Amino acid sequence: MSTKLRLSLFAIVCLSQLIFAGLGIARYEHVLSAGTRYRFETAPVDPLDLFRGRYVQLSFTQERCPLPLPHGEIEDHKAYAVLGVDDRGFAKVTSLVAAPPSKGDYVAVTAYSDYGANEQGTRLSFAFDRFYAEEHRAPELERRYRDQARDSSTAPAYALVRVLDGVAVLEDLRLQD
Repeated sequence: MSTKLRLSLFAIVCLSQLIFAGLGIARYEHVLSAGTRYRFETAPVDPLDLFRGRYVQLSFTQERCPLPLPHGEIEDHKAYAVLGVDDRGFAKVTSLVAAPPSKGDYVAVTAYSDYGANEQGTRLSFAFDRFYAEEHRAPELERRYRDQARDSSTAPAYALVRVLDGVAVLEDLRLQD
């Protein structure tokens, strides 16, 4: 194989890698600029896990959903949560479906049956449960987030999430101050 052909193939491989990375970035940037903004109310979390790195682990009140698992076959617990807004302005899962709906905002979730003491529902796992922060700021942000999430006398902490065509991007984490 000639040197010219090798260099051409190498250039094609490099260019294709840059294009695929750029397309992935462009997809999420498009969601941030054109997606519908939802406020997901957060819930208290377990103590900080020092082995996972510099981010704030989020938990959402909508993770425990009173709705049943969607009818029909769901593969590997994958379902779609159709979103709405409650009377306080926070995101609310209005229904769970097995296939992406043709209209309305929705996000892909992992769904499990959740049988409580006297109730039946579904436990949901959202893909946007980590808020990455600057390395030196993350521990303080994590502490403030946990304190606020556990104190019922303060306004709830919430995550701003943009949703467009089933793609969700975590935009910001809002605390009381």
